[in-house]
Amino acid sequence: MYTFSNILHFLLATLPLVFALQLLTYKSIKSISTKILGTLMIVVSFYYLLNANFILEGTNLLYLQEYFLFFIFLTVNPLYFIYAKSLTKENFIVKQTTLLHFIPSFVVLLLSFFVDASIPKEQQLLGELNIYTIKIFAIILYNIQVLTYTIAMIVLLRRHQRNIKSHFSFSNKDVNLNWFKVFVVMYIVFSSLDILVYYLKALSEYMDVFYYILTILFFSFLGYFGVRQRDIYYVAKQLPSQLIVPTEKETVKKKLITEERVEEIMSQIESLMQETKQYRDQELSIYNLSKELEINKTYLSYVINEKKGQNFSSFINHYRINEAKILLHDKEMENYTIEGIANTVGFNSKSSFNAAFKKYEGMTPSEYKKQTN
Repeated sequence: MYTFSNILHFLLATLPLVFALQLLTYKSIKSISTKILGTLMIVVSFYYLLNANFILEGTNLLYLQEYFLFFIFLTVNPLYFIYAKSLTKENFIVKQTTLLHFIPSFVVLLLSFFVDASIPKEQQLLGELNIYTIKIFAIILYNIQVLTYTIAMIVLLRRHQRNIKSHFSFSNKDVNLNWFKVFVVMYIVFSSLDILVYYLKALSEYMDVFYYILTILFFSFLGYFGVRQRDIYYVAKQLPSQLIVPTEKETVKKKLITEERVEEIMSQIESLMQETKQYRDQELSIYNLSKELEINKTYLSYVINEKKGQNFSSFINHYRINEAKILLHDKEMENYTIEGIANTVGFNSKSSFNAAFKKYEGMTPSEYKKQTN
């Protein structure tokens, strides 16, 4: 007869498979990041299935625990990091060097094959390589992984926040990755709980139930938002190769762009903004601009920064704010709300308009309108 704990354990082993099915089969969301998360979900599912003694007892599969449990245990953390990198890095690809993250798990797997798991614990000599010393070794490596990858994911997110200002003139839930910031906090709490449960499991009969419920919520959160997340740098993959290389560092180092060319590109950008008011596009990105002008997006970023001392987002918002100031005085726009004017000049929300306006003018649009009327 299955207990409530067994039912929760079974749900934990099968729920990630549901998300994996969505991530790996839905054509509309298929990308490298979704494939990585789908793989992660399969690994997680296999890990909890392998832990389910109430299912494996009496079968020939029980022996697999001793060989693969710790291997999978040390595989999950690198997959979290690689998934984070696939979300935040432009033109991310899985390289051979990516496999270096899995060295600890393969070392433990290799050691596991040198252990005779059939020998009872009390008959194994102290100091010998046995399944229990491997388990301690795996726990130590796991703790190191949690600390290392937590720091690494925080660094990735901080870098991402800087990058999006150089690539996009707007912000939304897909670009900002606010949900993944919450996930990192949950990851720290969950990993700490995972370690705590390992040491305190025998102290409370309710610990399993508590652990399973929180773990189900954790992977439900990751799966739900992972399915909804769209590829942030998808547009970059649609550009001709000549519009996305070289990198900005190479541009500066090798002097691939002359001062005359810098002036010429700046003139083209300003002409486009003044003539077509392209800054009104609420989803304007440096990729759109690159395609429109047929100029390498790295050159565009470099030129804007060099000539204006601004990132792409600030540069575009400058045009939007200047027009908004005109519209706030326009008699024909009196019936427009602040949000209506924000949308007209290219902002996708009133809050982002207020924040940008206050940054440039030192006051909100409403305050500006009252003061100048």
